Amino acid sequence: MPQQTKGMAPEPKPIKPAGPAKPAQSAPKKSGTWWKVLLGILGGCLVIAIIASIIGYFMVRKGVEKVGEGLENFEESLNEMNWNYDEDSWNEEWDEWLDDTEDQDEKKGELGDKMENEVVSLQVKSYKTESELGDLEPYDGYKYAIVNVKYENVSDDDISLYLTDVYLTDSSYNEYYATETDQGEVDDPIESMQNIPEGKSVTGSYIFEIEKGETGFEFVFDDGFNTKLVVEIGAETSSANTNASTKSNSNINED
Repeated sequence: MPQQTKGMAPEPKPIKPAGPAKPAQSAPKKSGTWWKVLLGILGGCLVIAIIASIIGYFMVRKGVEKVGEGLENFEESLNEMNWNYDEDSWNEEWDEWLDDTEDQDEKKGELGDKMENEVVSLQVKSYKTESELGDLEPYDGYKYAIVNVKYENVSDDDISLYLTDVYLTDSSYNEYYATETDQGEVDDPIESMQNIPEGKSVTGSYIFEIEKGETGFEFVFDDGFNTKLVVEIGAETSSANTNASTKSNSNINED
C-alpha cells in the first residue's frame, strides 16, 4: 500500500462505470373488466325484476281480495233476495212455457173475414203478387206478395204492432216475414212499429218475398201473447180492388 506523502492530496478512487439504463416500466394493463361491468348490469336488472315482482304480487293479491269481497257481497245479495237456483224447477218452468206456446189459442178465417183476439181486430182485405216493385227486384226464384190489412184496437189501451208479429206460411210450411218498405214501393206501408191508439184503426200493406211455385198461403198474426189469428188468403185479388181498398188508408182512422 503506497504511503501518502504529507501535504499531498490523496489519489482519487476509480469511478465505477454506469451500467446500461433500465427501460421505463409501463403501468400494468387491466384485464377482465368487461365481464365485471356485464355482471353489474345483470345484477341491477335482477334487483329491478325482484322489486317489480314483489310490487306486482301485492297488487294482484289486493285485486284478488277485492274480487273475493265482491263475490261475497253478490252472494249475500242473492241470499237476501232468497234466490235459489234449482235446475229441475227451471226445466219444469221452461217445459210449461213451451207447452203454453204450443197450446196457444188460434182462430182461422178467410180473405175478407173480420177476426178478433184480446187486443186487436183485423181484416185481410186484399192479396196480390208482383215480379218487381219499382226499383226493387226479388231474389232469383222469388216474387213479392203484397197483403193489405185493416187493424182496429179493441183493447183498453194504446197498442203497438211490429213487423215480426206477422208472417206468411205456405203448403210446405215455409215462413216468410215482412220486409221494411219505403213509401214509394207501396202506397200505404205498415210501419215497422205501428202504434194504434185505443179505439182507433189503421189500414196498410205488408210486403213479403215468397218463393215462386208455392201455394196454400196463410197470413198469420202472432204477437206471442194473445190468440193467434190465421187467414187463408187463397187466390190473388185484382189490382183494381187492391188500389181501391188501400188508397189513402195508411193514416190512423177514427171509427
